[in-house]
Amino acid sequence: MYRVIDDDYKLMDLISYLKKEKISKLYIDIEAENNFHAYGISLSLLQISDGRSIWVIDCMKISEPSLLIRILEGEDFIKIMFDSSGDQIVFDTSLGIKAKPIIDLKLGFDILGVRESLSKLIKKYDDTPIKSCQKSNWSRRPLSDKQIKYAAFDVKYLKDLANDMYRKLYEAGKIEEFIHRNHVITNKIRKVNPYLGYKKLLQSNRVSRKKECFLRSIWIAREKLAKETNIVPNNILSKYQIEYITRNYIDLDLETIDMLFKKWKKKYDSKRFLLIYEAIKDLDWEAENIF
Repeated sequence: MYRVIDDDYKLMDLISYLKKEKISKLYIDIEAENNFHAYGISLSLLQISDGRSIWVIDCMKISEPSLLIRILEGEDFIKIMFDSSGDQIVFDTSLGIKAKPIIDLKLGFDILGVRESLSKLIKKYDDTPIKSCQKSNWSRRPLSDKQIKYAAFDVKYLKDLANDMYRKLYEAGKIEEFIHRNHVITNKIRKVNPYLGYKKLLQSNRVSRKKECFLRSIWIAREKLAKETNIVPNNILSKYQIEYITRNYIDLDLETIDMLFKKWKKKYDSKRFLLIYEAIKDLDWEAENIF
């Protein structure tokens, strides 16, 4: 069973309960939007369990972020998660914090040579088929019962998984390695600047300085337009399309953009069409620091 926390008062009551019961370990997972249905990264749900009960916190209905921060950043609770790296980016973007202290179960299983997803690992405890809602729109309200059930299921067996991981690490004589690496990895600062995403494309594409400036201009123009219009960046131009433009062009005019839109069967939108062109032209290609 699980309980939905959908206002500040319920969340305050939950925090009081956790402290009163002296609960020190919380098993945590999240559901978030990461440029799937709209622009940007946002925290939608925070699922927590004390190993017995499950609470699904609707973060979009919590008006006081400090309540969420008390759980995620406070030293009162050890946060036990599976693959915390992506979640930390969401916490930083949405709340401006780094959750701590954390025990990352994925790291433990990686050390043991078990490189499987959370859904596969928990089949050991419950093989009931749960239809995935991972790509559903977590920012749309109201959430369906199916979505909430899916979210709650993600933390239901984290305690069992943690116990199995620790037992196997002790048996393998690798517990000290895990403690050290967990401290290093979970204390890394993870931040994402969407305007610097073009650098990953440069790692796999050797281009001239002029081409690099052109690539950077297109990438930043896409991000600015996506943010202004609340559109998923890939729905404006995909990474593949940006790479294609950079390889084959050194400038873009309206005629070229029109031709490319037709080639890729992009839905024609005259406003978006002109905004892409103007955004690229407005950027200083030769500037060392565009921002």
